[in-house]
Amino acid sequence: MATNVQSFFWSLAWPMFPITIVTIMGFSLKVVALLTIAAIGSALVTQYFIAKFIDNINRIPLIFLNKIMLSGIPLMYAFFDSFPLFIGIEIYSGFLGSIQNSILTSYTLDVVPEGHHAEYISILNGFNGAIYFAGALTGGYLLSLFIDFFPLKLALILSYIIVFSGRFISSFLFRGLKEVGGGRNRGALSILFKPRQPGSPSGAPINPR
Repeated sequence: MATNVQSFFWSLAWPMFPITIVTIMGFSLKVVALLTIAAIGSALVTQYFIAKFIDNINRIPLIFLNKIMLSGIPLMYAFFDSFPLFIGIEIYSGFLGSIQNSILTSYTLDVVPEGHHAEYISILNGFNGAIYFAGALTGGYLLSLFIDFFPLKLALILSYIIVFSGRFISSFLFRGLKEVGGGRNRGALSILFKPRQPGSPSGAPINPR
């Protein structure tokens, strides 16, 4: 539920990002390529290192903080106005995106029933795909509605504020997740000081057969 609710607001901004980059900022294809390289490079480096300790911490506080930090990206697109700042956005989003991919994959594999990983993940991805489609379509119509009444720049700012609000509020749904393997959510510092129960990969308890 948490993933699907936030996925709607996540994809709401997808029609807006290219318009900001091309129409508002006027970036060329070469600049767009550099932005892409910055995001992918940041993600690759971060994902390599984050995977080394992600299975030994209480993941819930990190999931929540990651979602909160990612929610600010639409505001950056709304108010940043230079190439160096947009490079910063891409590095920032690549860094946080790689954490999200690693930690949510780890958590999902731990909570789905043993022997049904592929089945449950395919169902989850199917729901996400439908929500992404609905969110992106709604985002396009929302921006079009604002453009009828406001200049493009202001219409984008208003749209991004709605996206940010939805992403930020829906992030709190992830506070309701429960750590598996006996982990307890003790706040943000637990991501550094709370090792989880040893056992199978990701700290899940081993069930005797």
